[in-house]
Amino acid sequence: MHVIEWKDLYLADYGLFRLAAIDQKWNDGQEFLMLSRTRPTSALLYLKDSRAEYLLPSGKTLSFPQGSLLYFPQGCRYRARFFACGRQYANTQLIEFELRDTEGQPFACSQEIMSLMADKISAFEDSIAEAILCYSQRSFSFGAFRAILYNLLTRIAKRYQTEAVFSREYFPIAPAIRYLIAHPYGDTDIASLAQMCHLSENCFRNLFKQYSGKTPSKYCLDNRMLRAKQLLENGLHSVAEVAAMVGFRDAGYFTKVFKKETGILPGQYGQLR
Repeated sequence: MHVIEWKDLYLADYGLFRLAAIDQKWNDGQEFLMLSRTRPTSALLYLKDSRAEYLLPSGKTLSFPQGSLLYFPQGCRYRARFFACGRQYANTQLIEFELRDTEGQPFACSQEIMSLMADKISAFEDSIAEAILCYSQRSFSFGAFRAILYNLLTRIAKRYQTEAVFSREYFPIAPAIRYLIAHPYGDTDIASLAQMCHLSENCFRNLFKQYSGKTPSKYCLDNRMLRAKQLLENGLHSVAEVAAMVGFRDAGYFTKVFKKETGILPGQYGQLR
């Protein structure tokens, strides 16, 4: 299963499927086993009144304190043990979901269980509670639940994107990253971007490749193609209009680039979707 990291999820187009959300109550020290089978979906788990320990197939043990928000990638395996924190039971809140890309393929946001934003969980508590409440309603709405979950995942992804931009490692190229996010159809000339960051072209190129895994031009092109796919899917715009909306002056050139990147003509892509 491929991975779209949290910092990249913010700009990604994806769907949410196989949804569920429940309050959980565990006896102190109670175990939950998922070693003989893999987790069927991704999940968020809030250790509301609990701490937890996880044993992985590799023998590695992970410990998380009360108040942690954990992410479980689809396909992971583990043995969990929950411990009450000053209460009779260990209370947790679980939100399950499958992430799928625009091709309908499942993906994960990490390869292992991870703790999300340990020092900022209070910003997400209300959204987690809202998701649990929404799912428990008799008149349950998948649309309403998806909206809550999309909002929650987007906020988490935005925090990771911001942290990546301002991390010590990538801070030297932060001006260029901010520029490319704000101007996805703007100038991707290496010399201009490097000058913006007061770096040599080679230094900038290497740091940006470490940050995104792509060249600046490929980074922007992928975002433009993603936006083009979204516009073509809704069927409200012609190919020429979509070309102009994603920064191509020539619809013919846009068609050529779109075919090269996706393997299909833009007109056909809209019809298939």
